[in-house]
Amino acid sequence: MKRLTKTEKEQLLSQYIYTGYVEGFEAVLENMEAQIYDSNEKIADFSSYGEYLSFILKGKAKIYGTCKEGESVLQHFLQRGDFIGEMVLLEAEEEKKEVISIDECICISLPMREAKDILLKDSIFLLQLNKYLAEKMLNGMERFIQNPNYELRNRLAGYMLLSACDGIYQEVHAETAGFLGTSYRHLLFTLKKLYEEGYIQKIGRGYRINTKKLETLVEVL
Repeated sequence: MKRLTKTEKEQLLSQYIYTGYVEGFEAVLENMEAQIYDSNEKIADFSSYGEYLSFILKGKAKIYGTCKEGESVLQHFLQRGDFIGEMVLLEAEEEKKEVISIDECICISLPMREAKDILLKDSIFLLQLNKYLAEKMLNGMERFIQNPNYELRNRLAGYMLLSACDGIYQEVHAETAGFLGTSYRHLLFTLKKLYEEGYIQKIGRGYRINTKKLETLVEVL
């Protein structure tokens, strides 16, 4: 993880401020830190999750929780425009989570104590947060509905597009099967079919994805 200097942060934020992309954050931008994370780097681990409110300006990440047995479980993906720790800010979540970058991620963050002192009194920020949470809930409902109603090949195509780094997909099969709600065997069968049909190309331990072809499968979702 690389922390940006004040000058680097100002140059970075200037790309987003004038598009309204960080609307709601203007009052605290001076106090926020900016970080760059390499691919497969921890943005937050189970011990530090909730210490900061973060906002992803660029990149993709995965967020993990724990099941009853204590094992780490992939819960969902984060990408440009997503918050990390927003439910902790609202005191609606106590579960510790882990966030790992997929590709290079650029985040801005604020200590949670400061976020609670300042942002919870900012009506513009709260309006933006409410809109964000509503959209997140609707997206979650759509995913829940899609699981039984769409073929695995279509859902897997979307998963591969989200989790690929620089066009390479190399996720753990067991984790993928669990997230998509399918069997390990069915997943391997579907990967084989995608390979045979030219959607993906086997490379080492992963696959090079044909983004345009996979996007045609995702369109039906």
